[in-house]
Amino acid sequence: MATVVDLIATMLKREGVQYLFGIPGGGGSIDLLDATEREGIRFILNSHETAAAIMACVVAELTGIPGVVLTAIAPGVTNVANGVAYAYLERAPLLVLSDNYPWSAIQVVLRQTLNHRQIFQGITKWTASLSAEWAHETLQRALRTTLEDRPGPVQLDLPDDVAQYRRRIRRRTEGGIAFQHTHRHRGSDRSQPVSRAVRHDSRAIGSADAAKRSGKKTGLESLPFSE
Repeated sequence: MATVVDLIATMLKREGVQYLFGIPGGGGSIDLLDATEREGIRFILNSHETAAAIMACVVAELTGIPGVVLTAIAPGVTNVANGVAYAYLERAPLLVLSDNYPWSAIQVVLRQTLNHRQIFQGITKWTASLSAEWAHETLQRALRTTLEDRPGPVQLDLPDDVAQYRRRIRRRTEGGIAFQHTHRHRGSDRSQPVSRAVRHDSRAIGSADAAKRSGKKTGLESLPFSE
């Protein structure tokens, strides 16, 4: 049985994403880190979300593959806004995945609640929230939107209950995996240790796979990244 975060990780890998930048919060973002680690996507932990967004934009501009940023709920969203605006102005393909409360709780929770869609409306090409039923289609559209016409950023909310929705793989499609609903799992996964992928890393990073596909040098081979 695969979860929605497994779907996300698989689709990012097939898109050619090699790095995930940002600062995770809890819930869905931690689950996503575990899933992307299993797919071999390297997580770079940053000291600020704006820096994470700009680093992801640089990778995107050099490789032509959307950069991906992970943020926590409301405070993480406001922190990343400057980096998202940079992507919008510089026409850099960027995907921002943000933690959010479950659908059932978002209308009543008072702590750290902001309307993410209103914050990003003027500085993204599209902003939406992932649902279990339409996760594949929504993510597919998001990745396509970052690249087509005028490249730029897209922001998606990842509610905690959606991240842990378990689904059965039904068929493989050219753009990713389509899933069939089976049941929702809310077990003891939350008690598992935080992914080993969470780590500070300011070493140089490369994009050999992307270079092989394009037949060109990307310039990332010796580019030092720092926080």
